[in-house]
Amino acid sequence: MNTRRIAAPLFNLALVAGLTCAGNVSSADATAPLPAKKAKAPKNVIVLIGDGMGYKQNAAASLYEKGRSYKQAVGQPGAVREVTGRPVTLQEKFPVQVDMATYSVKGSYDPLRAWLDFACVKADPTGSAAAGTAMSTGLKTYNAGLGVDADDKPVENPSERAIALGKAAGSISSVQFSHATPASYVVHNKSRNDHMGIAKQEVASEMTVMMGAGNPHFDDNGKKLKAPKYGYIS
Repeated sequence: MNTRRIAAPLFNLALVAGLTCAGNVSSADATAPLPAKKAKAPKNVIVLIGDGMGYKQNAAASLYEKGRSYKQAVGQPGAVREVTGRPVTLQEKFPVQVDMATYSVKGSYDPLRAWLDFACVKADPTGSAAAGTAMSTGLKTYNAGLGVDADDKPVENPSERAIALGKAAGSISSVQFSHATPASYVVHNKSRNDHMGIAKQEVASEMTVMMGAGNPHFDDNGKKLKAPKYGYIS
């Protein structure tokens, strides 16, 4: 299948749907036309997000682990070309691959400028809320916006669509569940920093599963705190 490249992503996104494989075909009927089948909707949709994961993070991991990378840029600023090798990581072997731009509504990404000045990407970096909203809704928003468009209007996410169709939805994260990235698939809030408000929205939602890290009574290393910190949940 063709691979369509749109723009370099801030995050890598993998959608895994329930796939149906055709049965074995004998040599006798290998040339016979296959009967038309009605397309089936996927049974499950699983979104996997690697925070801050882009092409170069993939390439660095591939070079470290295998000594080679799938896509590698070579040359000098202003005359850079891409060299394609063999797929290394699992997602590079997927039959269908689509890239997406996740920068905020007023942001942009200029590859040539980035090659000429590596520090330019730090000038106005995309926030996790804007990137998460772009992935979960298909619309760009401002850096602090979570599940809202540039005019603060709520926009539907896949979890809400699934629930509206009578299906289950869940969000599991390696950080607190009210953090921007996991919350972008659940809530609508003008500020990603409103952790208490976000947590209340998530608990009040119809999500079947909400799971994340963190405990008010322990630090990030699992050591007991002298006094609990209620920064993410009451």
